[in-house]
Amino acid sequence: MLSSFDVYKCANIRPPYTYACLIRWSILEAPEKQRTLNEIYNWFMQMFLYFRHNNSAWKNAVRHNLSLHKCFVRVEGGKGAVWTVDETEFQKRKKQKFNRDYMVRWLTPY
Repeated sequence: MLSSFDVYKCANIRPPYTYACLIRWSILEAPEKQRTLNEIYNWFMQMFLYFRHNNSAWKNAVRHNLSLHKCFVRVEGGKGAVWTVDETEFQKRKKQKFNRDYMVRWLTPY
């Protein structure tokens, strides 16, 4: 029997994580905590079957999330740009999201 995570690795089902979460995961797993855009794409495809069969839309979503979220920092290097994670910015964003979601739940009638 497969664990719930393994189902997403082996089945053509989109994993239940945000693109920002997956991108961060990819970068933090890298030995130097940085990846090129192509390395991020390859990580997505290696980790989850879904991304091997549904190419165009998710790649646009990855690029959009990298440029949208302040926690992703593009660093220009000798062989091109790499992406890193600004953990301080990520934690600020995470805390703001938690507070916003908590307030919405608190205001929602049961």
